[in-house]
Amino acid sequence: MGDRALKDIFYSHFHRQGSALSLGGILLLVLGGVSACNSTPLSPAASPSPMQTLASAMPSLIATSAPNASPSPLSTTQPSADSFYKPTNGNLMIQKSEIQQGKVYDGNGQLLDDVNIQIRSLNPSVPFHVKTKAVRGEYSFDKAPMGISLEIKAEKQGYASRRKVELISWYSPSNVGKFDFGTEFPLLWSNGSAFYFRLNDQPEVIQVTPSRNGSGVSPKTDFTLLFSEPMDRQSVEDNFTIRSFNSRLLTVDGGPLPYGRIDVPIPHTVKGNGIIASNYQTGQGTPIYERSAFDISWNADNTQVTFSFKDGKALPTDRDQDSVPDYNISFKNFRDENRTIRDKSGIERQEKHFKLTDGDFEESYKFSILPDLISPTLESAKWTGVTPQTASLLLQYSEPMMLKTHSLKIAGGMKDNPASCKQAPAGYPDAQSCISARASQNYSVKVTGANGIPRFEGTLSQLGGKAEYDSQDPTQKTVKLSLAPYLGLNRTHYYAADQILLTDSGRYHTGNFQDNFSFLLDKIDGTQTKVEVSLSANLSSGESLSQDLMVKLNQKLGEIGSSARFTSTFIADPGFPPGLNAPGRISLKLLDAQSDHLGFSALPTPAANSSEDVLPNFQVGGRSLQTGMFLFDFQAGDQLEITAGASIVDPAGNPLAANSPSLSIDVP
Repeated sequence: MGDRALKDIFYSHFHRQGSALSLGGILLLVLGGVSACNSTPLSPAASPSPMQTLASAMPSLIATSAPNASPSPLSTTQPSADSFYKPTNGNLMIQKSEIQQGKVYDGNGQLLDDVNIQIRSLNPSVPFHVKTKAVRGEYSFDKAPMGISLEIKAEKQGYASRRKVELISWYSPSNVGKFDFGTEFPLLWSNGSAFYFRLNDQPEVIQVTPSRNGSGVSPKTDFTLLFSEPMDRQSVEDNFTIRSFNSRLLTVDGGPLPYGRIDVPIPHTVKGNGIIASNYQTGQGTPIYERSAFDISWNADNTQVTFSFKDGKALPTDRDQDSVPDYNISFKNFRDENRTIRDKSGIERQEKHFKLTDGDFEESYKFSILPDLISPTLESAKWTGVTPQTASLLLQYSEPMMLKTHSLKIAGGMKDNPASCKQAPAGYPDAQSCISARASQNYSVKVTGANGIPRFEGTLSQLGGKAEYDSQDPTQKTVKLSLAPYLGLNRTHYYAADQILLTDSGRYHTGNFQDNFSFLLDKIDGTQTKVEVSLSANLSSGESLSQDLMVKLNQKLGEIGSSARFTSTFIADPGFPPGLNAPGRISLKLLDAQSDHLGFSALPTPAANSSEDVLPNFQVGGRSLQTGMFLFDFQAGDQLEITAGASIVDPAGNPLAANSPSLSIDVP
């Protein structure tokens, strides 16, 4: 065989078979190839016969000092055919190994008896499958293909099975310990095997859905855990928990995060340290859900459990991908921090519950979820209650408008400032600012009488209304709108916010002395704010008096930190142009963008300080109020049209859909 023939063998092996050979293996292939090319032993002859010409032309592979002498024939002993595998997709032979040995240890580092061992080739072109048994913790096998990845499984009833993938080396010393399952000493790695390959009788999680490090997971996903053996259900259900895996600021809480600054603490809605070995620890990941959030089901032999979200529950997500948290599954009870799970026989595991790879056990696993880009819509409305006046209107949204987790209530308004109140579908629980009365400002109301005449048009807050999450709906899809009874003092000449008080006509002006006026403002929490002002002296017209009154009132409101403001306008009588001594009326209106106040009324106008004063009387018109009565009287047959504000958002920060309809309903 010439050099070209040898090269062809190597080329065919490395480019078609894809396996690497050691120098010893190459030599065996060379010798085998040479022997295959010669039907007679290599034997140089001094006087070859014609029939020996071809053989004598072959060069010797063994150098000699006297090539043309007559040496004894070269030995032609070859490895037997039983020492090689012939791949199904090539011609190159794969050498079989000598005897390989392995040991199997239990969780305490003791040799484990009566363990079933299976070994198979992972190369479909080189089939190999052997079953054997570890006796007193030791097993052996031979004739396995060298240079081919082998899967080795160790199984014993009552113990978690183990799997290794190894490759038999041409260098025999490097195979020592490679086929062991575990180690004698509690070291992570020793003599070619690792501590975590031990077979133990403690239960462990061996498969999960969503997958470890999975991505694109639905926020409403089920969680399925497969265990190594039948489990005690109670211990698993009690200690299963979900935490946030990293720190994120949700849109409804003021997100997304501002980037570019590292010198200040970063705000967050949920937090996590991003480390699976410690995120479950107290003070790291934010507790999100435990067993109460799920419907739980098991298979017949108690080896697989599925946690399915109850209606209205889901993992908090966001419309902004950068604000979507990752999540973390572990066994650590939120209440008493218990981490123990048990199998049916009572054997416990208190740490590193997850064996999801061929590597080490893990304390937890994490996954990533999808953003939520779907806007909510208002779907239906219905009355509930006995009388029109005390009835409530139940609004049904297309999705939960608040997510109640173990640690957080996630909804529009959770930032609890004036801007976030505009996003609130209902009062945020335990809020200081975004209370139910203020959230009612986000609903427009039009009331038309049975005779077709409009009776009211404005916001629900102007009627003393409130918007609350319906406590009877655990899905948080329902918002209850209702009117609150008036809690203030008995009052006459009362005007709701945005309603116009119009004085009688007069030629208003002041003399040389200041005149005082007092107004009482009703806040949505039932308290009152008294505002007193002193008009400037020598105001020569109703127009200047009106302007001075407005400036003084708003200055006083600003001093006490109120969000309310007054508008005051002088309206000259017909036929009299505005100007000096023109008769007319003063229009006064209370505005409150933050809906802190329901309305106002004027206290009695003081006596003029001089005969030169002509002062307006603001105790005109309006309505009378008594404590406990309602600011608006719904009547049977009224038609009510409700429109939810476009600024209302769902827990992911999606605003109300642009095509979300207004809802019309008759008052019962």
